[in-house]
Amino acid sequence: MAGARVSDTGSNLLVTGPAEELVNAVLQELVSRGASIVARPSRLGSSWTASCTKPVGYQDGTLPTAYNVGEATQNAVLRSVKINEAGNHLIISGKSAEAVQAALADLRKQGAGNFSAIGRNGDLWIASCENPKVGASQCRIDNFGSQIMISGPSVAAVEGKIKELSQTGAKLISPIEQDQGGNWVAICDMSGPTTW
Repeated sequence: MAGARVSDTGSNLLVTGPAEELVNAVLQELVSRGASIVARPSRLGSSWTASCTKPVGYQDGTLPTAYNVGEATQNAVLRSVKINEAGNHLIISGKSAEAVQAALADLRKQGAGNFSAIGRNGDLWIASCENPKVGASQCRIDNFGSQIMISGPSVAAVEGKIKELSQTGAKLISPIEQDQGGNWVAICDMSGPTTW
């Protein structure tokens, strides 16, 4: 997602950006510093625009270093989407595809993987990805007949994979323990009834 831009128009500041949520967040940041809203966010072609008076501390046509549009962009993304946990995955929803895409990019930086495509559901845009706090996709599974050994980088990752596999009949038969290589390991039995 491209960031917002703040331009000096003489007596006011003009905020432009690709998403309403982003422009609104930057506008609110400027208001929190003493600006007054002149025009609320509205669509202009493929962009969104808003304007406000110059905030306290605005001098010589430059924004003070406190105005970090990159931080405002990030804050806008996080405020404009909903992120819900769904087992090993996160469901991300928002009013714009750009906001959902930006949230996915932020989650990727946090270690999330297995991203779905962004799709429209009614008036919302949604996508899903692996919960980076779990990281179940980082686990390795070795088969030993009716038993499997799950190994992963963290207890949370192994627990997440066990939870995922329990939906197909896996039953934990050993506690999760750390092996000599530093991985976390558990054994599950797969001989029970499976449900598909």
